[in-house]
Amino acid sequence: MYNMYNMYNMSCQILSSTFNRINSNYTIVVDDNFVTSLFNEPLRGIKKGVWNVMTSKSYNSVISDSTEALLRLNSDGSSYFSSYNQSQLLDDLLQQIKESIPLMNDQLKITHSVQSDPSDFSKLLIEFSISKATDPLNDPSVNSIIKDLDIMIKNKYISALSDKKFMIFLDDQYGFQVKPNLWAEIRYKLLALVTFAFVLFVIYFWAQWYYPKGQNFIIFKLSLMILDLFFDCLFIIENGHDISFLFIPSLVLLIVSLLFNLGLSFFYSY
Repeated sequence: MYNMYNMYNMSCQILSSTFNRINSNYTIVVDDNFVTSLFNEPLRGIKKGVWNVMTSKSYNSVISDSTEALLRLNSDGSSYFSSYNQSQLLDDLLQQIKESIPLMNDQLKITHSVQSDPSDFSKLLIEFSISKATDPLNDPSVNSIIKDLDIMIKNKYISALSDKKFMIFLDDQYGFQVKPNLWAEIRYKLLALVTFAFVLFVIYFWAQWYYPKGQNFIIFKLSLMILDLFFDCLFIIENGHDISFLFIPSLVLLIVSLLFNLGLSFFYSY
């Protein structure tokens, strides 16, 4: 896509992964009639060797630690993988990816861990390990490798992957994502849960100390009821429309159960 401002100036959007090799000379070639003037007249292109772009001599990126990332095969690719020599396919896929991004050593490897995507079991996730750059000036950082591959896969028909054999099997909706870290995702939630439970126990023992004959265990029952209602409502809001025809029944069941529990509470209170 390009924008023509006048007879002499034009802007063209390119992928950020296009000029990703350091200390390299890129030649930009434009075919005749690729661009037209403001008056819709065809213009001459740019021949090879006229417009050259020289990239920087070293990387200027933040050092990041080694990590794992995931690539997803589409439905056709997942079916083909299941019926093909899986080890050979993984090796070929890795080699084709390495040809498309600047890697000075074995920073990128396939762990040979393949599993179904929990969100869509018809598609397979392939795990890669990305090693920390040993030479930050000459080796790309982990973050830049992930970013480049993500952009290239999501734009596989026009990126450096466009002429690769296994390009058609890559899921361009998924891209290339950092493998989720379960501990990083749940640690704050777990801390909140432990804190909440600690506060409840403190309140319970305090009530038990001052009101030993009271029904102090109701503190836990009431708290769990409120939590249950909260998570039920949250589920309806966040995931209620995942299966559209079940949204109304789920909402009805939630309201009925809420009214039923409230009715029981009033009944036993009297």
